[in-house]
Amino acid sequence: MIFLTCLIAAYAVFLAATAALTAAAPFQGWLTARLGRRVGLGVPVDLDARLRERVRRRALGGSVGGLVGLAVALAACAAASLSGLFPWPSVASGYSVWMVETYGVLAVSAIATGLGVGWAALRAETLPADEPRVARTRAVGVRDYVPSVLRVGGWHLLGLAVATIVVIAVTGGVSPWLLPGAAVVAAGIGGMVTFEVVARRIVSRGRPASGTDEMVWNDALRSEALRDLLYAPLLAVVLGAWWSLIGQGDALRAPLALIPGALGLGGMVLFGFIFRHTRTWYLEELWPGSRRRTPDEEARRIMAVQAR
Repeated sequence: MIFLTCLIAAYAVFLAATAALTAAAPFQGWLTARLGRRVGLGVPVDLDARLRERVRRRALGGSVGGLVGLAVALAACAAASLSGLFPWPSVASGYSVWMVETYGVLAVSAIATGLGVGWAALRAETLPADEPRVARTRAVGVRDYVPSVLRVGGWHLLGLAVATIVVIAVTGGVSPWLLPGAAVVAAGIGGMVTFEVVARRIVSRGRPASGTDEMVWNDALRSEALRDLLYAPLLAVVLGAWWSLIGQGDALRAPLALIPGALGLGGMVLFGFIFRHTRTWYLEELWPGSRRRTPDEEARRIMAVQAR
């Protein structure tokens, strides 16, 4: 239990340090370069300052959101323990219960991190600009940034998690192992619903761009924001249900719950594989046949921009 407490403390320190470091220019540059590698883009020299600021807002929103989620989750666990709904974390309450509650706190914080990134994306979409703007000729949707297989698969994973909780409750009754896991699953469901609402808002608002380079980066940042919003809730619902299942150990009286629980865990592994290998989905959908400029092409482009 000391390890789990240290885990939460280390995560809080990590979030706080990230929020503080976003004010440092070298850290902003590192974040921007790392994001560029992840989404398959280079960082144009003439857009570097603008992109750094947007990436800074993204990192700051995510880390502050994570800290707020951490505080809310810890307060909720304390309130539930005081009311007798959840047991206090102690040796007597059992290591498995403490594990579920600890994971729940981290899961809620991860969901809040995604919400913070989404909030930063919405704020970015409303930034004013006083230079010529360009826009694409066709409307875009969430499916252009997140593959439909991930969204549909996500709702299937959610259904399996709910089925696991229901089978445990119906056949084995409500237990101290079940309630924390069910609370995590409920938080994940809320996160999934929020994803569907906020994702549509982010995509529909759009963001005018000064050129195709900025437009591609707009798409990349929008894609990453949507993916951050989607992944954490699904991880919460699947592992929340799984911890509720295995936490009971030999006391498990709902062996049928192993079926949806195992399917959900296996599905989450497959989901994670697809998730990691579709980072550039937006390029294939919105910029088919595009390629990165060579160094000479980029140098000529910068010279042309400077000559304007």
